[in-house]
Amino acid sequence: MIAWQTVQNITERKDDGMAFCNYCGNMIEGGTRLCKRCGKETGAAAGDQNPYAPPKHSAAVPVPLPKLNPWQYYVRALKNYAVFNGRARRAEYWWFMFFDTIVMSIVTSIIDAVFNLHIGEHGVVFTLYHLATLVPYMSVTVRRLHDCDKSGWFMLIPIYGWPILPATAGTIGPNRSGPDPRHEPPTHLAGQGNSGQEADAPQQSP
Repeated sequence: MIAWQTVQNITERKDDGMAFCNYCGNMIEGGTRLCKRCGKETGAAAGDQNPYAPPKHSAAVPVPLPKLNPWQYYVRALKNYAVFNGRARRAEYWWFMFFDTIVMSIVTSIIDAVFNLHIGEHGVVFTLYHLATLVPYMSVTVRRLHDCDKSGWFMLIPIYGWPILPATAGTIGPNRSGPDPRHEPPTHLAGQGNSGQEADAPQQSP
């Protein structure tokens, strides 16, 4: 009977000014030292933690960031021209490589052929474009490696770029390279930076 009444008291609690007895779980007014049911000193007035009280703050749930269209991912990689820190989600890497190595290569080759812009066997526009995007290509690759919790030096391994890197899922939650690019940081943690608490072991995202 007492156990059921305790559960009922906890379930029906709505007023944040109420507290619970540390011994029997009876609902009491905040600041009251003696429980009317068991007559024991609650300790609530002294600021002791009450095991029957609900948590003050609910667990923070990461908020997924909205997905961009393919062109927006490509433009984002270009805007982060020389950003080698942080993380890049798999979609950003995929779509930058698609536009950079396929679409723009075809477009620049057509321009070179139409206007006969060649130096020897190499098209002028094609060569200039790929020279201009060499740094963003390297930076997005490094950030994608960071998303997989790998060092950026892995880009020096030729086989790691294709096909391993595009098929590898990033880690869920923050890792040693920064927050998860797929989610916003929890509101109550934003702006705290490194608080000295180590993050949980990274897991693989789907």
